[in-house]
Formats: sequence, C-alpha cells, structure tokens
Amino acid sequence: MGACARTGEPQRSTSIDGGSRDASRQVANAAPSPSGDAAPLDAETIPTGEVVVGQEAEQLIGQGRTRDLVGEPPEAAPQPTATTYEIDPDGVGPFRLGSSRADTARAFRWRSEWKTMPTPPGAPGVESATILGEAGQPLLRLKVLAGRLTEIAVLARDRRAATVSGLQVGTLFKEALDAHGDPRLVTSRTGQPLGFVMADLPGVLFVAANPASRSRSAPPPGERIARIVVVGPEATAPED
Repeated sequence: MGACARTGEPQRSTSIDGGSRDASRQVANAAPSPSGDAAPLDAETIPTGEVVVGQEAEQLIGQGRTRDLVGEPPEAAPQPTATTYEIDPDGVGPFRLGSSRADTARAFRWRSEWKTMPTPPGAPGVESATILGEAGQPLLRLKVLAGRLTEIAVLARDRRAATVSGLQVGTLFKEALDAHGDPRLVTSRTGQPLGFVMADLPGVLFVAANPASRSRSAPPPGERIARIVVVGPEATAPED
C-alpha cells in the first residue's frame, strides 16, 4: 500500500465501512493529476511530519485517526481555569462550611497538609490548613473541628477572594456598610470581639485593621478591613 499524504486543501470525510482499501483509494485520488498545468505532487508538497505507510496506516484509517497519518501533533489539552474564592455566608469558593475533612481536602487543587492544634484531653480535635495566594502569601486559613469545616478566614487581599459586591481584604468599611447595611459587633462567649457582621450578609465577620476599632459598637467608615472570616449565619445570630 502506498504512502498516505494530505494535500494543502482539506478532504471531505466519507464512510470507512468499505475498509482501508477504499479509504486509501480516496486519499490517492485526492492528489492533483500530472496532466495539464497542474504540477506533479512531489515531496515538497507533503506536510511536514513523518508519513505513516503500510499496515500501520491501515490501522489508523480504520480507527478514524487520519490526522496521525502525517504525524500531526495532538490538540493541546484545555488549560485549567484559576480557582475563584467568592465569599458568601456558607463558605468561600469550593470550601463549604459543614463539609467533612475529606471533602474539604478534595477541594484543594494541590496536595494539602493539615496541622493538628493542641486541645485538652477529651476535647474535639482541631485541624487547620493554609492556602497560598497568587503572590505566595497565606490567603485562606481553614479550620476543621471534630472532622467538619467550621471556619474560613481570608487573610490577604486577592482579586479572586471577594464578596459578590466586591468586598475584600483592604476594602474600606464604608463600602461594606453601603453594600450590606448596618454593622453589628459579634463577640465570643467570653466577651472577646470577633468582628462586625452586616445586616444582609449574616455569617461573615469583617475584622478592622486597627485593634482599637475592633471593640467599638460600629467600625469607623474610614477603617480598612484586615480579615474576613466566614463562620455561618448561626454563629453570628444575636443572642436571645
């Protein structure tokens, strides 16, 4: 069987039910005739690449892999898109509050390493993991309590980590107030200030950059946000 070559013009595909003989005849007939003004087909008109002949060529035709007959490179695999970390009351990007440790680990785009935090005897286990940002700085810190994801902290400014209204670390509190309503200070059971939650964005704590502003009843509008911590609406609900 002769060498199979592809001319500069794309050929119309047809059924290969007739076997490799018909397909080979079809490729041969596609070559221009040496009669008339048409120049004979020579080696210079064959596309660059190794030409497959013989039994191997018949197998490729039977499999519909005619691109491989002239050694054309395979199409490039699609490139993965960058991970986005949209902040909402139930999580940050692919990390969702309440997820198991295993599901949380699978949301990483790379191998994750967990750190076990010291706890008193008999207390639930606590683990944490850190995700780096585009510049290599710590971007997210995940906290797993008793095998469940309970807290996600956004630690640095990154264009991918923002609320639907565009709030991110470094944003002025004025923008947060304009976008999500009045603030309310949230404290721990011992009275330690945890951050401010906005009226229509429950479960998301905004921590002021200035430590002196963190215990105020409301943040100064000109203060910047140092951290955003997602703990879920139930954790920030007002006490009865």
